[in-house]
Amino acid sequence: MSEFSIIDSHVHLLDTNNLTYPFFSSNPNFSNKYLPSDYSEHIEDINVEKIVFLECNVPPHQAVDEAKWIESLSNKDSRIQSIVAYASLENGSNSILELEQLSDIKIVKGIRRNIFPESDEFHIRNNFITGVNLLPKYNFSFDICISSSHLPGTIELVKSCPNVSFILDHIGNPKILENEFEDWSKNITNLSKLPNIACKLSGVVTNADHKNWNVEDIKPYIFHIVESFGFDRILFGSDWPVVTLASSYKRWFNSLNQILGDISRHEKEKLFIKNAEKFYKM
Repeated sequence: MSEFSIIDSHVHLLDTNNLTYPFFSSNPNFSNKYLPSDYSEHIEDINVEKIVFLECNVPPHQAVDEAKWIESLSNKDSRIQSIVAYASLENGSNSILELEQLSDIKIVKGIRRNIFPESDEFHIRNNFITGVNLLPKYNFSFDICISSSHLPGTIELVKSCPNVSFILDHIGNPKILENEFEDWSKNITNLSKLPNIACKLSGVVTNADHKNWNVEDIKPYIFHIVESFGFDRILFGSDWPVVTLASSYKRWFNSLNQILGDISRHEKEKLFIKNAEKFYKM
């Protein structure tokens, strides 16, 4: 049980009867629906007061419809406070129409264009950087979902967009199962030196051995993120329901708290509440 109500900064909600979800549909471990009622069941006795919805890799032409659907869910479930929507930022200045439509949805607070499956140069191309630099006009942040091989380019991207507020998803997806640490940690250290980026403690256990991970496997990665970004720039996220590939919600939550140990209440409030409120403008 949590000491106080928290904000979950990384939640996916979906219904395959409404939209198309290639990532989730291609994996037999996922169900056809993940709705707020399912989330309530999975969090058990953890008191989640607010959630941030993250886009679910729907086809680009469904991105605005996805955001509108989540807005409709938020009218029934007050926990849904912010949306991070999809936009095809690689279209450069031609992304404006999509961003204009999303800006009409009042709880859209950020954009994510998933970089994970793309080439290592995808996010440092001129058109992509142009698209990302449009975001401050709409008061949108940018969630960066990458593989660890994208980290050098991510440093370049963040430097090229000094007025954009960035949030790194899933600690940059290090290959914990393969004991990838040295290169990842150096890149994280360099990335964290840039003032306009924060980092989510999310998606960690799904980068480890799904069936056999333990706290010791993930501890060095958590410690390095905290050391690099400090408590002013880290956020808690569950990455539900993707987290269920490797863990229950509660096991991930408890493992993180176990690793962090006796941090102060003030530090916990930053990690679990205040930073999400700040970066997602709640």
